[in-house]
Amino acid sequence: MDTYSVMTMNWVDAKEVLIELLQTAGVPPRHGTIGRIRYVGAGLSNIVFGAEVEYPAGRKQAVVVKLPSDEASDARDVSLKAEAALLGYLCRQELPFRVPRPIAEIQTAMGLGVVQEWVDGMAVDLRPLRFPGGKPWELVAQVAAAVHAIDPAPMRDRLPSYPTWQDHALGFASALQELEEPEADDTNAWVREHLPAPVTSCLLHGDLLGQNLRRSWDGESIAVIDWAEARAGDPAFDLAIVTRGARKPFGTPDGLRRLLDAYNALARAPLGTRQVLLHELILVAHFYVGAVSNYGKGSPHAEQQRRVWQSVLRRASSVDRE
Repeated sequence: MDTYSVMTMNWVDAKEVLIELLQTAGVPPRHGTIGRIRYVGAGLSNIVFGAEVEYPAGRKQAVVVKLPSDEASDARDVSLKAEAALLGYLCRQELPFRVPRPIAEIQTAMGLGVVQEWVDGMAVDLRPLRFPGGKPWELVAQVAAAVHAIDPAPMRDRLPSYPTWQDHALGFASALQELEEPEADDTNAWVREHLPAPVTSCLLHGDLLGQNLRRSWDGESIAVIDWAEARAGDPAFDLAIVTRGARKPFGTPDGLRRLLDAYNALARAPLGTRQVLLHELILVAHFYVGAVSNYGKGSPHAEQQRRVWQSVLRRASSVDRE
């Protein structure tokens, strides 16, 4: 089946979800109640549509509908329900950023359809030359510190959770035990020598990249979207997801230091370079594993990721010598 046919089928499912949403609210479907449904994008788990629905008295609501993709795993529905529960919890907190409000979970013939509030605004470009004021690390630090200050205890039964920072590091690195590459042995040795303290885990967003940070059109507020990777763990992981082993995070050689300086000025528990490097190191190793799985061992993609892995290993070793 071609892409257009697949999108058309999912468009129909999205409309059925919105009709049921209105019926649940006691609004009979009629012409003009549901605005144009537009395709937003697709990932491994979800196909996403946007629309505007209108309730009586002219109240309008812009929404996002998430439907399962063909590649969605069996864990997809559980993960989406957990994300919805987390968003509901976050909406009850006083936060310095906006989050999408969960609206409904509706079962369709294709699987679970989830409706969330549409968060208007533009994705944030974290390159200094394209970021207002030229200091994107300050925004990442502000959002990360605010997320890490949220009590994860009420959500521990719904989210993937490590009891402590140390458990997170060990759990994240455990998959590397099976690799035959010498870099895996070096990585595991470095991780064991630099384990974080067994500090109680905090809430993590899990994917604080620019596309998940939305600046309002007037520039006055920030929204944080896509909490599908949220968990309780080591706060250094959230920073490593942003710096992700790059030689010049944010396009500057001292990008990691600038991020840490900004974060430590706001966070309850300061972090050091080695703590972020530990998660960077494991992360790029996982990127290599993914490249091997998708393209084959020895492929150009896998070898490129292996060179990145080797580069981060050298950087970690050089930090030890400082």
